[in-house]
Amino acid sequence: MPSRLLSTVQVLTTTGYGMFGFYNDIDAERPEPPISAESWYSASPEMVEVRPACTLPSPAIRFELWDNEPSAYVIDGGDDPEVRALLEFHASQGSIGLMALAAGAEPGVFEVPAGWYWLDLLGYRRSIMPAREADLYERDISPGDPEWERAEGTELYVARLWPKPPGA
Repeated sequence: MPSRLLSTVQVLTTTGYGMFGFYNDIDAERPEPPISAESWYSASPEMVEVRPACTLPSPAIRFELWDNEPSAYVIDGGDDPEVRALLEFHASQGSIGLMALAAGAEPGVFEVPAGWYWLDLLGYRRSIMPAREADLYERDISPGDPEWERAEGTELYVARLWPKPPGA
């Protein structure tokens, strides 16, 4: 039986200090995941931090909730993902929030049933964004300009979640 996509949402992120993150949406203190300078992400069971190739124009993240492990590799806009990580994620409160270290948190971005999940984290178009960002700045294109707005979300991250069976 093929896996079914149950819900999805895509949003632009706000970055701070060269990263953005998402977290188990709870009021308690969340310990920061261990940071590796060589990696494009850091993760703990309740928080994931992503270091995009460019922080401006803003990257996007798409959350997807599946009933089982998706059978097909994610392709976005004809592109294969450039980076990928399979992680475990715990959503104890049933929702996921976004955060940027300097800009604060945005709770309740994506609703999921409380529980443990497999998380397939994928990144797209990271390799093209530094040159695109440099081109925009060289031509004095700034936020608010239609060309800048079209560039936002080009660098995309996909967080695919599906339930982790007990004992897995």
